[in-house]
Parts: sequence; structure tokens; C-alpha cells
Amino acid sequence: MSDTYNSYFFTNLGFASDDYTNRERWMPFFAKIAENIIKVFNPKMVLDAGCATGYVVEALRDRGVEAWGFDISEFAISHVREDIRPYCFVHSITDRLPNNVPQSYDLVINIEVLEHLSPEMGSEAIANLCSYSDTVVFTSSPNDITDMTHINVRLSEYWCREFAKNMFFREYIHPVDFICPWAMLFKKYDNIENAIFSQEMSHRILNSKQEAEYKKEIDNLNEEIKVLSANLQGAGGLNGSGITGRAAADDDQIKCVGHGNSEWECGENGSDVSQSETLWNKICIHYPRFTPTMQDTQIQITQENQNKIRKIRKLRNLQLTFVFNGYENSDTLH
Repeated sequence: MSDTYNSYFFTNLGFASDDYTNRERWMPFFAKIAENIIKVFNPKMVLDAGCATGYVVEALRDRGVEAWGFDISEFAISHVREDIRPYCFVHSITDRLPNNVPQSYDLVINIEVLEHLSPEMGSEAIANLCSYSDTVVFTSSPNDITDMTHINVRLSEYWCREFAKNMFFREYIHPVDFICPWAMLFKKYDNIENAIFSQEMSHRILNSKQEAEYKKEIDNLNEEIKVLSANLQGAGGLNGSGITGRAAADDDQIKCVGHGNSEWECGENGSDVSQSETLWNKICIHYPRFTPTMQDTQIQITQENQNKIRKIRKLRNLQLTFVFNGYENSDTLH
């Protein structure tokens, strides 16, 4: 297997086909990972299982952490910075650590390795990782099937089950998405009861936090709608246009609806514009998430006001429905 991970792999295939030996390209990225590892875990000793060219080991040691690493690739280890090379060695993740290196660590990290192994070898590797520390940070791409060396691409629940076989369960409170969006943190538990207790507590805390974030988003959106309405009024878009504000029904929606008749739409400075000159006859902004109290405001939308409406696009996970000249189109916003 070590022959697979040669110079061609590290300069053409791995890590989004970007040259992994390019220190200027990669060191800033892994330096930030090291800084976050220290911030979140404050470890004294770290093992990077599958360290490649040793960037994480290097960044951690430069910051005072006793870090070690290994990789199956002789080519990768040969590119470790010279003063860090004594702490990185050629080794298979499915074999036990050699006796001449530390056997226990505060934290083990394993970044984008196990998708390269068969399910059987992956299980062996996880058992080894779990024997070196009570805390493991783990990532494995859930969708990259284009890399020909990825032979076991799985979703998170698969890896959670594999770690659970070793009494390691996913921990949600401490974020590790500073590595990548699918990064996971696993911690060892003495029994199932404590693992369930910890996970339920984590979900409760996260749900409360999420509800608070939703409420803040909603408050911000309602403020933007107030500002928008005031701006439209200043531009003559409210006076004399027959616009009304009313409380929304319990449909968990914020709506901003412009509607006119075939004869006129209110334009800038209160002037009338023809139906053909109206950019949007109607805009509906639907908020599909947790929503306490809402306002439903009806406004006339003219071409002069389109940029004010677009400001609301920055709010994620909203759905904007355009009705233009009688035709509807839906567009999910991010």
C-alpha cells in the first residue's frame, strides 16, 4: 500500500489534486488547525495518525505541544521539515505503535485517512486509535468518490458505529469544524448510560442555542423589513398606495408581498408607473424554520426599490419566490 502513496499521489491526486508538498499553500491552513486544537483541547501530547508531510506535527511543536505523527508513505515522511523528522515516522495505522514512541496521548487526530482503507482495515485502525487516547478527532470525506484511492467513503453514522464498538461516542459541544465541515470528535465512555446522558445533554444545549440563533435571525429580518418599509415610504412607495400592515397567521412565515392592478403601481416619489414598468408584481419571502411572532407587510415593489429588497438575500435558508409578469420561479437562497 505504501507504493500507492508516492510522489504522484501527493502532487496530483490527494487533497483536491493540489500539490501537498507546497508548504506555502498548506502551512497556513494547518497552522490554523493547530491553533484551534490548542484553543479547544489544550493538549500536552498529540498523535497525528496519517500525518502525511507532518504539517500538523510541525505546527503543534512550533507552538509548544509535544506532537508525534506517522504515515504509511515514505515519500511523505521524507518531506517532513528536517527538525521535525525525528517525531514523524513511516508506519501503518493498522499496526500497533512501535515501542520507541509514546503509547498514550491527550489527543489523537486522524484526518482523511480511513476512506483509503477497506472496511476491515478501517475497523482495525479505529481500534488502534481508540487505544492511544480517550479523545479522537476524526475526519473522512462523506462524498468524495472521484479519488481512485477512496475505497470506503461513508457517511458519519457509519463511523459513529465503528467508534461505538470501542465505547467511543460522538461529542457535539466542542466544535471541530475548523478542520472541515464533516469533522467529528469522539470521546471514550466507561458505560452506555454515561454516553447516553452526555449525548442527550449535548442535544438539549445545542437545541437551545439553535433556537436562540433562529430568534435572533428573525428579529434581524423583521428589523430589515421595518427599514425597507421606511425607505419605501420615503421614496413614495407607501403613501397613497393602499399598503397595509397586519399580523401574520400562525403559518411560520414572513411575507413581503407587492400587488397592484393592471392600471397602476406606485413609483418613486409617489408617481404612478405602468404595469409593464413594474419589475416585480409580487415577492414572497418564506421562512421555513422556527418562528415565534412575525409581521406580514404588504408593499408595492417597483424597479427603483429592487436593490432594497435584495438586501434580505443575505439571510440564509430563505426561499424567495418571484412572480414576474404572471410567471412564478423559486430560488433557494444561501
